[in-house]
Amino acid sequence: MREKVVVLITSVSIVFLIVILFLSNVPKTIEITTFEKAYNMVQLDKSEQFEIPLLINIENSYVVDEKNIESISINNNLELVKLDLVKIIFQNEKINLNNKWFYKYSFILKPNLELNNDFSIEINDANLEISFKKGESIKIGIGSFSYYYFNSYKNDLSLSKLKGLVNDLKGKTLVGVLIGLKNNKKNNVVIKNIIPLDLNINISSDEITYLHDFNQGEDISDILGYKYNLYEKHLNSEVTIEVNDEVNLFIPLKYQEKTIVNKLGFLIEYEIGNKRYYMCIDDFIFFDSNDYIKYSNNFIIYKYENH
Repeated sequence: MREKVVVLITSVSIVFLIVILFLSNVPKTIEITTFEKAYNMVQLDKSEQFEIPLLINIENSYVVDEKNIESISINNNLELVKLDLVKIIFQNEKINLNNKWFYKYSFILKPNLELNNDFSIEINDANLEISFKKGESIKIGIGSFSYYYFNSYKNDLSLSKLKGLVNDLKGKTLVGVLIGLKNNKKNNVVIKNIIPLDLNINISSDEITYLHDFNQGEDISDILGYKYNLYEKHLNSEVTIEVNDEVNLFIPLKYQEKTIVNKLGFLIEYEIGNKRYYMCIDDFIFFDSNDYIKYSNNFIIYKYENH
């Protein structure tokens, strides 16, 4: 009997010790980060969604438990867009940032807006804010967010060519885009504006060039015939470009700050008569890049108590 008691006490002690060791290894702080970028969405279909990835140091934390989430929004000090959570996807990927391992989760979202008329909103210094049912909330800087909704869609124009010019400027950099547009209805179509769907990028409207094609990797300065300054403040200004049949336009880009942009969409504003219409060129990946890891020192780590 005494031996059984000793064995029982020993077993309980071992289990207790294992529990203590396990609990001592559970991080007391959740660390969350993401690569800040320009998120944008042109909604022509109410079922459209977009994705925001979060890197989290703990696998399966309360942050990614969909049942715990009360509400999600993108906001800054002045503006707010409510979002519906479609799902959270574990990407089964670990990323090392500054000698720390993070798990990658994708939050699949769509705007929660009831709209009947054309609408747009642009949010700089945007945060992703997640509120939980127990009252806690987290707020993560994601970069910028732009959203455009159009009540009606016309097919006066169609995309006939899309090609990005990538130069090596201490890393791959998208410096210009060749856009081909075709007039489908032979109306008098006049392009009035070409808007990059990235709040960090403008087009250099007075340097748009008619161009059939270019060799990939060709220096943008050689294409334009003079030294081109990629990084300078530049405001979008309207253009007047007629599309009688088909036109190929080389669009030089201007960056407000140095960052990596390998995916970009455009909004084309055009007029027929005195009425203005819109055409969306969806985000297109012009080159593959994991170069954001080089910028890991610029990642902001947000810390919250682990529940």
